[in-house]
Amino acid sequence: WYDFMGLIIENKHSSIDLSYTGFARLRTKIAYLHSKELGKFYDELVNAIPMFGKEREIFLKDYEKRLSTIDEELNVSHYLLDFLYADDYEATMSVKHCRRIWNIIKNCDEDFSIGYVGRKDCAMFFDFKRIVKECRDKNIQMYWF
Repeated sequence: WYDFMGLIIENKHSSIDLSYTGFARLRTKIAYLHSKELGKFYDELVNAIPMFGKEREIFLKDYEKRLSTIDEELNVSHYLLDFLYADDYEATMSVKHCRRIWNIIKNCDEDFSIGYVGRKDCAMFFDFKRIVKECRDKNIQMYWF
């Protein structure tokens, strides 16, 4: 056990350590892999993190209103939306979630850091792909905490 500010994504067989910034980068990339429109929409939320007060309140109200129809507007599976908007702190993704995520990421050959840069075991996008594929192939859940 060691102390860090981030999260672990794992299944029964594998795990990776991510920074919260890396997790945001991962989910943003997956949103863009689905479609440019979903990626831009998700980016709006990521870019709103520094907002405070009334500005943030107004933004979130408008964002949540559009989010309630985004599945139909952009033909987005609720499984993907669950992944994108699940709590950063802790969540479980079913095998169906993993299958949907896999269908979006399987053809992406771009590898990039999602872990702690500078560490020998820095998590990469391909490590995440491996975990999702294991979940799909072995019929197991993925979770993070």
